[in-house]
Amino acid sequence: MSISNTVRRRGVGVVAAALVGTFASAGVAAVSHAGPLAPEIVFDEQLIQFEPGTNNAIREGNVDLDNSDRWVLRANAGQVMDLTIDSVDDNTVFAIFAPDRTVLAVISDDTFWSGTLPATGDYSVEVASLEGAAFYRMKVWIDATNVDPLGSVQRMTFAPGTSSGTVGGAVVRASTDWWFLGAAAGQTMQVDVTSLEANSTFDVLAPDGTPLTAPAERTTWSIVLPQGGDYQVVVQPTRGNSTYTITVRITGGTPVPSPQPTQTSPASTTRRVSFAPGTDNLAINDSIATGETHVWLVGAAEGQTLAVFLESDIGDIWFNIFDPNGEPMAIQQLEIGLELFQSGDFEIEVTNTTGIVGAYTLTVSVT
Repeated sequence: MSISNTVRRRGVGVVAAALVGTFASAGVAAVSHAGPLAPEIVFDEQLIQFEPGTNNAIREGNVDLDNSDRWVLRANAGQVMDLTIDSVDDNTVFAIFAPDRTVLAVISDDTFWSGTLPATGDYSVEVASLEGAAFYRMKVWIDATNVDPLGSVQRMTFAPGTSSGTVGGAVVRASTDWWFLGAAAGQTMQVDVTSLEANSTFDVLAPDGTPLTAPAERTTWSIVLPQGGDYQVVVQPTRGNSTYTITVRITGGTPVPSPQPTQTSPASTTRRVSFAPGTDNLAINDSIATGETHVWLVGAAEGQTLAVFLESDIGDIWFNIFDPNGEPMAIQQLEIGLELFQSGDFEIEVTNTTGIVGAYTLTVSVT
């Protein structure tokens, strides 16, 4: 497997311009852009260590235009690193550096990166802001057989003139969804979460990260808010996968307007299928929102057979397969095996055409 280097969801020019003055001192080639260079960025360097017996870690952070995060972890040559990051307002960018400070990838927010590591030593993941303050969550794996989803980080907004909002989501086992919404001190927040499988719970964090809920399972909760700012409602399953609906009502005082998300169309997320060393197949568990498309890239050679099998907890989730030239090979399939007549990256597009969020398992093999 070779190093993957991709930019998602923002134009390359926008990302490159944002990186000038941020990552340039670390060896990223400078690019011309309008306006003065950004001031020198201050990096908060932190170490990532996995818990004993695990192959992954989740980290969270806050960055802005003047302060970025540098996460350092040790890995060996030949190991496979998988990395995903999500930010509440889609305004982060990150880069991965080899031990010799060679740039392996520069990637925009809400993306996945995978690559076989070229050397043994300390690798750096540096996270910066594209605009304003940015909260993000990151998950990194080393030699993982299954890459479970991180869970989403999103902002909830109310319709103008209303005091409540309802959104839907789905979380895969052991993952969490983070919902941000602005409120003022003295207002009352009421949160209710229901799930099709009756297996969801949630916690609420204050703007400074202080937990407001006690360690326990719950489906409803309310409180008079102690401070103003972005509150976080963290939804997670109590068992298995959970398809949930969350309703938040904020009353009293003057509501705090939330920034409108920059993403106005359904998301299209591209990630790479990474087989564990010595294996030729992988089962991927993920959830997909209505109208969303997940693109999975898998590298294969001429003469090999690509087999794909899709299972979901709702109907009307399909996959399409495209060859390295972008030509369709299979449309609206649930299971197929294809003999390949060229080499390169094949695209498996999973699409949700239903009106609700669904969980799915995509099994891919190349033999």
